[in-house]
Amino acid sequence: YQRRVRDAGVLYCLYPTSVMTSHGIAIGLKSKRGHRITPVPKRIKASNRKANRRSSSSKLVSEVIREVTGYAPYEKRVMELLKNNLDKRALRVAKRRLGSHQRGKRKREELAGVLRQEAVNKARFEAERIKAQKEKEAKEIKETKETKESK
Repeated sequence: YQRRVRDAGVLYCLYPTSVMTSHGIAIGLKSKRGHRITPVPKRIKASNRKANRRSSSSKLVSEVIREVTGYAPYEKRVMELLKNNLDKRALRVAKRRLGSHQRGKRKREELAGVLRQEAVNKARFEAERIKAQKEKEAKEIKETKETKESK
């Protein structure tokens, strides 16, 4: 049987008896731990592979579907709770509906991001509206001055 031990960043191999094996790896007591061996390379997790990352086209499809279908009733409720600063309750609702704590947290963050984006868009739209209104007023004032001067 083989047990690998990491000591001060170096990987050692341990065996239960103190003899040299046929494949050349030293074995022995804890004080005489065998010779250094090359570490076994880590396998790439499926979750870290490029193949599992979402492509831009699939993101676009998801966005279009979300735009067309809107939000589920529980998502609307979570968004309403987030608007009222009830993050903990929003997490509880999402967790119950989705089945796990991690999924609930991810959904709550997703919907909080949607609300933040809506707030940014609303602020930008309001700023543009105010700017256009000021330009319109300035234009009207200029026109009234011109008409007074022409008389």
